[in-house]
Amino acid sequence: MTRIIKQVRVENLHYNYKERLISIANLFGKYEVTVLNNCGDELEMKTVDTVGEAHSLFDEYANKYLGAVQKSVYNAGMELGKKYTIAMLNDFGFPITIQIIPTSIEYTAYAQYDDAVHLVFKMKGRRKLFGKYLYNQSFAIFEGWQELPKDAWCNTTAENGVEIRTSKYYGFSHQYFEDMVQALKNPLIIHDDSKIGVDGRVYA
Repeated sequence: MTRIIKQVRVENLHYNYKERLISIANLFGKYEVTVLNNCGDELEMKTVDTVGEAHSLFDEYANKYLGAVQKSVYNAGMELGKKYTIAMLNDFGFPITIQIIPTSIEYTAYAQYDDAVHLVFKMKGRRKLFGKYLYNQSFAIFEGWQELPKDAWCNTTAENGVEIRTSKYYGFSHQYFEDMVQALKNPLIIHDDSKIGVDGRVYA
């Protein structure tokens, strides 16, 4: 009798057949590790004697077919149902944290990006599920729920009894990302995808 004990699906637009299904099956006391494309064609297959060997081979195949962002998340070993904090820059280029409890993790493509991870999760203080794609950007994930200090993105001064806030750095500055990594504790993933712009500045 064949029993699937572990399986992950990888979608990556880089491949001719864009999906890969990596599986471990218990087959009459042996462990068969396979990689199939979305047409069901067998791309890799090896039979080993122990479950430890099977999991090691599974990880080897996963790292062969995952992209850089996908590898960061896969190798971190995030567990469904546990608390994590995502730290990244928002659409305006300023630091944010998102406190989550993941319910699913998918290694997929998104729009024109062939290397993405789709997280579905519950947010702190919310009941419904939310989804977020991680791709082509710097991000970090920390264990537990954490908050950034109030001065994470701005300097605060007082003038004539009025509080004035000014941005610490230019929008999307990589320094914001570095500051977040320093401010938060127990990092699980630090995916640094910094880029140098045409203006010579470093962007997260």
